[in-house]
Amino acid sequence: MLPWALNSCWADDPDPDSGASCLVSDETTAVGGEDPLLLPIDRQRFPIVPHAGAMGSQEVLLWGFRADDRDLYIVVWREDETAPVVVVRQLVTPQEGYAKLWVRGLRSGTRYHFALVNDSASSRSAESRFQTAPAPGCAPVVQVAATACTHQRNSPFAALERMAERKPDVFLQLGDMVYNDSATRSAVETRANGDEETAKGFYRRNWKTALQDPGYEAILSSTGSYFTWDDHEVTDNSRLYDLDPDDYRFAADRYFETLAQAQVETGRFWSTYRWGDSVEFFVLDCRSERQEETREGAEAIYISRAQMDWLKSALADSPCHFKAILTSVPITAWPELLSVVIDDRWEGYRSQREELLDWIVEEDVSNVFFISGDFHCGAVTRVEPSGPRSGLYEVLVGPGGNANNPLALLWELGSDGTRADLAPADQFLFLRSQPAGTMITFDPSRNLVTVEFLDPDSGASLTKIELSPGQLSPPSG
Repeated sequence: MLPWALNSCWADDPDPDSGASCLVSDETTAVGGEDPLLLPIDRQRFPIVPHAGAMGSQEVLLWGFRADDRDLYIVVWREDETAPVVVVRQLVTPQEGYAKLWVRGLRSGTRYHFALVNDSASSRSAESRFQTAPAPGCAPVVQVAATACTHQRNSPFAALERMAERKPDVFLQLGDMVYNDSATRSAVETRANGDEETAKGFYRRNWKTALQDPGYEAILSSTGSYFTWDDHEVTDNSRLYDLDPDDYRFAADRYFETLAQAQVETGRFWSTYRWGDSVEFFVLDCRSERQEETREGAEAIYISRAQMDWLKSALADSPCHFKAILTSVPITAWPELLSVVIDDRWEGYRSQREELLDWIVEEDVSNVFFISGDFHCGAVTRVEPSGPRSGLYEVLVGPGGNANNPLALLWELGSDGTRADLAPADQFLFLRSQPAGTMITFDPSRNLVTVEFLDPDSGASLTKIELSPGQLSPPSG
């Protein structure tokens, strides 16, 4: 088990590694000052576009990087009728170039802009945007962009650019944002020789390459994000669980320094974010708590008992119309062809998968959706082909920059009869092996979730599927 955490709210005594903090005590009273957009963009000092995460209705965690490691200002503003209204201008001291700032006391359901400004106030970073979550009692339509599996060798990630053009309210990253397998091998050897700084560099190069990709620049600057991780943020699952815990922690520290991801409680990397009464996002950690030796037993641990109990309680308490569970690896019962990798997903930890799905059905928790990645394909599935669980849907997002899931390839190349054997149409409503953008729209007033996959080159819709929760027969159209 690894000691990190993600939380949509601030702690009374936040971990210092989570960044500095500032409170906007009265958001209607602007800080004032000159228009930050009048400053020239300086890509030498600020080579990485800043981004936002952990958005609540009144708070956000902002992230930035300065190449020369000097102090910087984080400036936040909102648009007014005549000019930007600056609400935050906070001096921050980066750690090895990396800066984080919690901002609290913002207006709910409001779009903000922010940028980094150098300590002499003579130049700035590129501008980024985020939206605070709607207040409780509000139930707007929420549009989400989502991806997973973006291998550096497949950059640039055009699918992410197409999603950014849709101006989503939220971006979800479901894991395998970078592939650090070789970085981990090199870092383990280098650290054994006592060279921590060089070891950091193996990871930092990969993370900076990802954040400087045109696709990630576009999507991360366009809206706020929620992140979870999968295995390749450290190394492939075939080696992940044999890694020394200290080497695991070292790699994970690079993840947290690079993203607007909070660390609040030791041993915790899961949390929930409510968007008014429309949709609640339950961000799971489906990697660091696994106990492989328990996999086939009656007490299988895919996620910790603490995380499972928290998830059930949070689902039961949610006032939101939709409940979206972010799990890096799918929970769907896949065809026998993929049984060779069953040990790396929920199906391989059968007793805990059964526990969660049975609980959702027995407690009649309404409108639950799973959103996942990892499989190098895009899909819309029923969690199971028949029975009460067939009313639970899962969306496999992207992939943003990886492909060639063998089942999806065979399905695409096969005849209608072959397709029915591989992935029956009444369970697999969509399946694609190649990269795509994934847009998910939650509409509580219509009790409707719309999933759209976008062509990464043209941005045209590849398919659009409308899902009604609890539906036990295939949707029309």
